[in-house]
Amino acid sequence: MNTRNYSIYSGNISKEVVKFENKDGSSKYLITVACQDDYVGKDGKRGTQFIQVEGYCPAGASTAKFDNLVVGERITVQCSTRNNNYTDKNGNPVYRYTFRIETLTFEDSKSKKEAKAGIPTPPSSASAPAEKEIEKPEAEISEPAKPKRGRKAKQESVLDECNPYEG
Repeated sequence: MNTRNYSIYSGNISKEVVKFENKDGSSKYLITVACQDDYVGKDGKRGTQFIQVEGYCPAGASTAKFDNLVVGERITVQCSTRNNNYTDKNGNPVYRYTFRIETLTFEDSKSKKEAKAGIPTPPSSASAPAEKEIEKPEAEISEPAKPKRGRKAKQESVLDECNPYEG
């Protein structure tokens, strides 16, 4: 990625993802990310910026990365900035920018994402009926496994199949 034309936005998806199907079979996705300011305003609160980013998938590529995004899900996107200049119907030039997604990282765990989407979680082992405990001889008992530390965010590059530089 070109580090001279690079931005990172981290926050929650604030609106339904909008999908556009193109005539050639490719797809474009508009995602609005609510990003919290890193400073406190005069009112003592942090503001929020709503940044619209754009994802692109060529014809035949998997769109699952975008199709499964839900409102409220926490994501981080790494984007490149592109000009989107045109002339309006009155002949006036319009200058705009598009933030094209290069990498999409899912920050929520699967269980947290399911909870936000309203998917019920399986019952915990505490509420499940107890199974008959089998006693093992003292010699076979081993040290307990060390717990895993932290959860790494699942990072997926949209460049695998969805190249933003095509189309």
